[in-house]
Amino acid sequence: MFNPCHMILLLTSMLLLTKKSENNSFLFLMVTRLNFAPWLALLFPVLEGNLFLQKFNFLKNLELHLPYEVDLFYYEHYLGAIINPMILI
Repeated sequence: MFNPCHMILLLTSMLLLTKKSENNSFLFLMVTRLNFAPWLALLFPVLEGNLFLQKFNFLKNLELHLPYEVDLFYYEHYLGAIINPMILI
């Protein structure tokens, strides 16, 4: 899924796994400025799936219905919002 917080996590892992360079400096600045994405996911959670796709009758069963799936959503985004900046500093 191409949610903003998932892309930030991908960029963070890329920064942690590569050596220092000018490109990584730019990525670091971009990640620190875009680190609000997990907070947005916590403020405006979409727990019933992609509403755009449901509106046009695509993929109707996208709801979070597995046990602890909603809890896991919140845990992941809290950890991404709090621990992600600490790792980069």
